[in-house]
Amino acid sequence: MNRKIKIGLFLLITIWCLGFLVEFLTPLWDKLFYLIPYLKQNYSFVCHQDAHKLIKSGHYETLVCARCAGIYIGAFLAALANIFIAKKVTVKKEALFIGGAPMIFDSIATTFGLYPYFKTIAFLTGSLFGVVSFLYFYNAIIELLNEIRVKKH
Repeated sequence: MNRKIKIGLFLLITIWCLGFLVEFLTPLWDKLFYLIPYLKQNYSFVCHQDAHKLIKSGHYETLVCARCAGIYIGAFLAALANIFIAKKVTVKKEALFIGGAPMIFDSIATTFGLYPYFKTIAFLTGSLFGVVSFLYFYNAIIELLNEIRVKKH
C-alpha cells in the first residue's frame, strides 16, 4: 500500500512539474504550445509569476518563479528518493519550520532590499523547503491512512 502511495504522489508531482516547465517541452511536441495560456492561468493561483523572477533559457521560461520552481523540484526529488527508501523518514513540525526558515529569510531580505533577488538562492531555499514539505506531507498521509485502518478494524 505504501509503495502505491509513494508512486502515486511521485506521478502527481511529476505532472505538476511538467506543467510549469511546459515551454521547455514544446520543442519535443509543438502542440503543447496551446496549453501554455491555460497552465499559466492555473499556476497564477499559487505563484505571483513576476517576469524577472522566472527561470529563463533561450526563448523559454518557467510558468512559476524560481522560488516556487525550487519548492516543486525539491518535492519532486524527495518523492523520487522516497520511492527507493524503505525506511520511514520522520519529519516533525519543527523540521518544517527549520526547512522553511532560509526561504522565509531570503524572501523578507529581498523584499526589504537587504540584497537583490537571486534566482539561484530563491531556487535553492525553495528546494530545501520542498524536500522537507514533501516528507512532512507524506508522513501525514501515512499516519492518516493508518488511523483509518485502525478505526475500520
